[in-house]
Amino acid sequence: MRFSNELMSDPNVQKNKINTLKRSDRNSWAERIEIPIRKICPYPISYDVTCNQPTNFTEFTYTEIAGGMYLQTHSIDINTRIMQLASEEESDDDSTHDKLKSLIKDKYVLKGEIPNKFKNIKKVIFMPGSNLLPIASSDIVSRICGEDEEIMVKPHPLTNDEFSKMISSNCGGWNRIISPDLSGLYFLQNAEKIYVTTCSEMATLAIILGKEIENISAYKFESTGVYYPVSRILFSAKDPLKKLINMVNCKWSGLLFPWQTDYIERAQAFYDKSIELKKIYRPLHGPINFPHSPPRDTRPKNAEQNKKEQHPNAPPFNKKIEYKT
Repeated sequence: MRFSNELMSDPNVQKNKINTLKRSDRNSWAERIEIPIRKICPYPISYDVTCNQPTNFTEFTYTEIAGGMYLQTHSIDINTRIMQLASEEESDDDSTHDKLKSLIKDKYVLKGEIPNKFKNIKKVIFMPGSNLLPIASSDIVSRICGEDEEIMVKPHPLTNDEFSKMISSNCGGWNRIISPDLSGLYFLQNAEKIYVTTCSEMATLAIILGKEIENISAYKFESTGVYYPVSRILFSAKDPLKKLINMVNCKWSGLLFPWQTDYIERAQAFYDKSIELKKIYRPLHGPINFPHSPPRDTRPKNAEQNKKEQHPNAPPFNKKIEYKT
């Protein structure tokens, strides 16, 4: 509700999110359908916010994905269930893969000219931006960099100097770092294997381009990423491209793309499906908050402390008590 007035198409909103970076025109279609999608939404809806409500959610959100739009509820549980079910809806549209490939381009305006030292890299780790860096497991990144000297690390364009230094120390030094302001798409297209988190859109793009992907996410944090409901399926599926195409073509998945002229009907189908699952999976109990007892002082006490803490009517400390008969 707090961010329900912020629009994807508002330059001021984008400036607050990405500072001096600029979006490419890849999101122009999603920006054009933003208002009609919001108008039919049954609950308040916001752009690009974290989904942290329980299954009885009260808001929706959306973000961009691979040249399209991704609708979500504010409940990661509901979002994950919807995408799991959508991935199991069989699709026979053989043209979807080519349509997805035609939309791929850099999300931001980045440098296209690649220095010679960064060419011919076959294994790339794509790190999340500074705000999502904890989702990447530093242990996993350090291990794979230590075990394979061919791997190079591409920081997200939204990575400040402090986090760049942290990344370099975890992966073996600055010589393993690709400049953040270079085209991520170039390295994605030319690499053979991609290491990425579930919070990154790069996992989806890599599957579209036929690349091998490996998950470097920290298990306890990864579900906070906006693309997690899609990525978790791609990492575990035997045929991730088929699963992705199923999700894209499912009418109620929340994924909308430029060739889908029935995007309003698809959005409505997503809203309806979300509320249907909300009714099924809403909590049937109140919050579980156990009352906390006041903390006990478990420190060992000496004789003087015990004497001070005695009840006023208790016998003097260490004094022998004589009982009369």
